[in-house]
Amino acid sequence: MEAVLVASQTGISGGNLIKQMKSLGINAPVFSDFLLVLNGDVKKILGSFEGIYFADPSYNADNAGLKDFLAAYKVKYGKEPVVPFHSAATYDDVQLLATAIKAVGDDSVKVHDWLKANVKSYKGFMGTYSIDQNGNSDLGFTVKVVKEGVATGI
Repeated sequence: MEAVLVASQTGISGGNLIKQMKSLGINAPVFSDFLLVLNGDVKKILGSFEGIYFADPSYNADNAGLKDFLAAYKVKYGKEPVVPFHSAATYDDVQLLATAIKAVGDDSVKVHDWLKANVKSYKGFMGTYSIDQNGNSDLGFTVKVVKEGVATGI
């Protein structure tokens, strides 16, 4: 076995699979997504994520507005969001939807068309991005690996 791809909706079943692999002496490289690596319950199952490769959504973690938002979140809730990427994306999504609804009303087809036509070089918490004619953003993903407990881009 050269490698194992773990695609798990919550990460927990993926964590159990990896634990079973290790108990059977299977030491193939593991590839997954950020849901596995950012899940605290999975870390309890595995003890560590050492050596796991994963796709992490590309976003600007150094964005000053995002840092302020996350700091305010921590003050209000006493902890950081489990998945900062989701907080950044949700904030941007709400801002874009509000702008679209103000422009064209609440008709979903018109909102959809407005977003595709007008979101070009949008500067948000995720960074600067555009939405193409298919409705996809151009942010993409970064492949990372956990080494000595730290997720690093490769």
